[in-house]
Amino acid sequence: MFPLTLGANIGTTVTAILAALTQEGKSLELAFQVALCHLFFNIFGILIWYPIPLLRKAPINLAKFLGNTTAKYRWFALVYLFLMFFIFPALIFALSIPGWYVLLAVAGPIALIIAFILTVNALQTRNPTILPDKLRSWKWFPLWMRSLEPLDKVIGKVTHKCTCCCGDDSTKRELKAGRYSPDGTEEPTVQQDEQPDKPPIHFDEPYQNGTIPGNNDDAISLDSNVEQNDSYDNKAYEKSEL
Repeated sequence: MFPLTLGANIGTTVTAILAALTQEGKSLELAFQVALCHLFFNIFGILIWYPIPLLRKAPINLAKFLGNTTAKYRWFALVYLFLMFFIFPALIFALSIPGWYVLLAVAGPIALIIAFILTVNALQTRNPTILPDKLRSWKWFPLWMRSLEPLDKVIGKVTHKCTCCCGDDSTKRELKAGRYSPDGTEEPTVQQDEQPDKPPIHFDEPYQNGTIPGNNDDAISLDSNVEQNDSYDNKAYEKSEL
C-alpha cells in the first residue's frame, strides 16, 4: 500500500497542473509555478523517504503511532488536523515575512529539540544501556509533558458539561439514568433491571401427584397431558371407523 500511496500523491499533482493550464496571462505563470512546486515537492519527498529501506520505515511507523494515538484519544485527530493544516503553516508564513534569518532563528532550535527527542526515544527502545541513567526513561518529567492523559481528562470534563447543558432530552435522560460516568471519561455503564432468580427444576426428584417438581407457575401436569392425548386418539379412531 505504501508505494500505491506515494504514486497517488504524484497523481494528485496532475489535477493542479491541468487547473493551472486553464488560466490566462500572468495568472497562468503564477498558477503553473505553484502547480510545479506541488509536483516537485511530492517527487523529492518520494526520493528522500522511499529508496532507502531505513528511511522507508519512518513514515509507516509515524502513521501507526498517529493511528494508535487517535484510537486511544478520539479528539487527537481533530487537534492534529487543526495544528498541522492551520496553526503550523500560519506560523511558518508569519515567520517568513521578516526574512529567512528570523524563520531559521525560531525554527532551528525547535527542530534540534525534536531531533534530540526522537533520537533518545529510538535509543531507549533499541539500546538504552548507552544512555545516561537520567535519559533511559521520561518518567522524571511531569505527567502533562510526557502523556496526553491530563489533557484527555480536561477535554472529557468539558465535553461532558457541554453535553449536559446543550444536549437533547434523550441524552440528558441517559446521563441522569447513569448510563455514562459522572466525569465523562470512563466507559458507559448500563444498569440492568435486577430480577429474582427462580429456583431450578430438579428432574431427579420423584413425581408427586403427576407433576414435575419446580415452581407452581412452571409445574407441568402429566395427567392432563395424557388425558388430552387420549382424547385426540379416540377422535381419530372414531373418524377412521366412519
